Amino acid sequence: MSNQSPFAVFGATFLRQTSFLFHTQTGLLLRSLAFFMFDLQSILWLTLIVLAIYYWRGALLVKDRAYAAAQKRCEEMQVQLLDETVYLRRLWFKRNDQGKLSLWRAFYFEFTVSGADRYFGRVIMLGARITQVELDAHRLH
Repeated sequence: MSNQSPFAVFGATFLRQTSFLFHTQTGLLLRSLAFFMFDLQSILWLTLIVLAIYYWRGALLVKDRAYAAAQKRCEEMQVQLLDETVYLRRLWFKRNDQGKLSLWRAFYFEFTVSGADRYFGRVIMLGARITQVELDAHRLH
């Protein structure tokens, strides 16, 4: 026979059962939250991926604006834009008119007057703003 009172036996049994339930429920909760818990390295990689996607999306929009500017200038000068594309050739940081640091981009494209010769043109952008569109010296038709 045990020297413990019936209340002590009941209390110990109750604590074991509730402790088991508590650990089971806590374990389920922790396992469900483990999906949302990240370590510092995971957060860093996720941040880098998000920033890369954000830059890539913005770069595509800027490239579309540069293409539209090149196409418009070629129509104004009555020359033909070749390959229907512009490409990024230079990228740098530069301050805009308000003194804020922005990306300075130089997009290049090729054009022709008669189809025999190829010439280069440039679209210079500061941030999302087109600062100039230049065409190399070329023969008039």
